[in-house]
Amino acid sequence: MHRGAVLLQREPGLLDEGRRRILVVVLATTVLAIGLLTAKVIIISWTKRALLMSEAYGALLEVAVLLASAAWLINMFGVVSVFGDNGEAVSLLPVRQVRHTDHGVINLVPAWIAPTVVALFVVSGLCLVLAAGAAVRRGKIPFACRKDPCVEKRVHRPPQPSSRPDYPA
Repeated sequence: MHRGAVLLQREPGLLDEGRRRILVVVLATTVLAIGLLTAKVIIISWTKRALLMSEAYGALLEVAVLLASAAWLINMFGVVSVFGDNGEAVSLLPVRQVRHTDHGVINLVPAWIAPTVVALFVVSGLCLVLAAGAAVRRGKIPFACRKDPCVEKRVHRPPQPSSRPDYPA
């Protein structure tokens, strides 16, 4: 049996320590993803704004987190959709479970799940890269600043005389 089958393998009795840790991580990340998306829906209904961050890097970072959360939940939908079937788990991300028959191999997970999960994670990663680039361009990451001293050089200018007649210069 493939190593990816550890999580989805059905054996009577207690889970060993390794499987228990994997299950805790999977459940915790699923709850986190549900919480993030639920919070986003609540924030949109309260603020009437799609994105909270006004800077480009903040908006891209927010989109990346939302896309990764959506990808993880779609992947977990694939896990749940085959939970009762008897099959061999091939991978967890993207989820793939197969059943061997006399006529070949049948994929038990719906066909749209794997490409959707991969596409969402790729777009999320692209948003992270673009967010990092935007943050560097704006000087928000001091150790990766493109400018030489990373701090704007402020030129001292003498005060300009006022054009207002009632205001002394």
